Amino acid sequence: MHSCDDEVQIHTDAEYIVNIDSVEDRDVFYLSNLVKSVRAILLEEPDEALIGEIETMDIFDNNIFVLDAFVAKKMFVYDMNGKFIRQIGVRGEGPNEYNLIVDFCIDTEKKEIYLLDQGRTKLLKFSIHDGKHLETIKLPRGEFSYYDIAYIDNNIYFNVKYDELGEYNRLRKLDLQTGEFKNYLSNTTYCAGKPRDIAGWFIKTEYRHPKYLGLYTNTVYACRSDSVYSYLT
Repeated sequence: MHSCDDEVQIHTDAEYIVNIDSVEDRDVFYLSNLVKSVRAILLEEPDEALIGEIETMDIFDNNIFVLDAFVAKKMFVYDMNGKFIRQIGVRGEGPNEYNLIVDFCIDTEKKEIYLLDQGRTKLLKFSIHDGKHLETIKLPRGEFSYYDIAYIDNNIYFNVKYDELGEYNRLRKLDLQTGEFKNYLSNTTYCAGKPRDIAGWFIKTEYRHPKYLGLYTNTVYACRSDSVYSYLT
């Protein structure tokens, strides 16, 4: 694997600018304005799938994917009626097992799921269809930790958090075909050098166009396969 630096690309024609000082105040906002209907789904909990807390979840191909990162420390799959289907992967010390899964992302075209093992600094790829392990990708270690991940067009973006002082970038992108890494969003340039141990999040509202938001910034960034650009300011 190789690494190289690449700064954010600004596409001004695609950028939305919001002046929050001129936004009209409202006393009440109804969440019901955002949805047409609500249905509760009670997740089945057999002995092999006892959920302690839900760290993150996603819905794809009529399946519900649930990650319990810190209690059960497992990845579960349910159908749309809440019936337990399977666990993905196994926690342990083997080469294709994981220690601490903190996030996951889905390749919707190939129907594959990637689990980010922060504990052992690697990605594990599984088939969504049957949960079969397909590949383990070892990630380079450094003075940082890998957090949230997002998939787009055979690339995986990582939200990274540095534990040491010094220059760093908020995002790393792994090209799954070449194994090359690129870095985006210099903390000095795009965050005024704020503390390195700050949080950031991917907003995965669209599989092909995930957004990224970090603390101490006034911008939401859009991630594409070849660039990161300012989306909402």
